Amino acid sequence: MDWRWRRLPNLSVLLLAVLGLAYAGLHPRLEPDFVPVLLTLLAGLPLLALRVCGAGDVKLCAALALWLPGRMGAFLFGMAAAGLLLALLMLLMRRRTLPYGCAMLVPAAWLLGQTNF
Repeated sequence: MDWRWRRLPNLSVLLLAVLGLAYAGLHPRLEPDFVPVLLTLLAGLPLLALRVCGAGDVKLCAALALWLPGRMGAFLFGMAAAGLLLALLMLLMRRRTLPYGCAMLVPAAWLLGQTNF
């Protein structure tokens, strides 16, 4: 939904967070880590106040943190790289807003695919 309408529905993000908790809770070698989730939410507050990003972006990033315990550094690096490519694409397309949810899902999917616990 983010690419076309620039919206991330709360229900979708909530479902992703609940599934992330279940994934981490049921996996034999993982346990949910709430510190990155809280740090993501806290870091997102000033960005929201400055209108750098939307609340959906912050909530999605926090929900994805539940899926990637111990891999937030790689996720943030991948998100920055994907965001740069997305920004260049948006410049070429002459668009003013970035669907940053797309830039978050690419590295998250790649890291989940590379997970060897």
